Amino acid sequence: MLDTSPGDCILEAGTGNAGLSMYLARAVGPNGKVHSVERSSSTSEHAQLVVEQFRRGVLMPSIVFHVGVLGEVINKVAVSIDKSLATVLNAEKPLAEDPEHTWKEQGNIVAPLFDGIVLDMPTPWTQLPQIFGFLKTDRFVVCYLPSISQVMDL
Repeated sequence: MLDTSPGDCILEAGTGNAGLSMYLARAVGPNGKVHSVERSSSTSEHAQLVVEQFRRGVLMPSIVFHVGVLGEVINKVAVSIDKSLATVLNAEKPLAEDPEHTWKEQGNIVAPLFDGIVLDMPTPWTQLPQIFGFLKTDRFVVCYLPSISQVMDL
């Protein structure tokens, strides 16, 4: 559903047991990255262990694990991808006038870094305003919702 290709950079929120993380890592291949955010440090540690033990860790280089609530750690994730964004955190106006623009907006970095975003969490709609600025043009956000009441709230 994300239309991923080798070399893509994907943001995943809700690591869980890392099953989806590993699937995405295989899709983006060794030249791509999956940045997986999990709010629970113990769940993230377990997911890392699962990935390390799967086929002797062959997918570990393609997955970067982050701990925290997505809306609170998204800037740190962005800086981990592009170190030059660290200067943007203190900028008050646009730094560049190019198609792949980067600027600060309402306390968040806005930088089109991701080829796809997956939200696998109970209330994904609460995170949408914080993440859309990080999605490249004409790319997709996929929300996994396990119940019809969640679909109705979206």
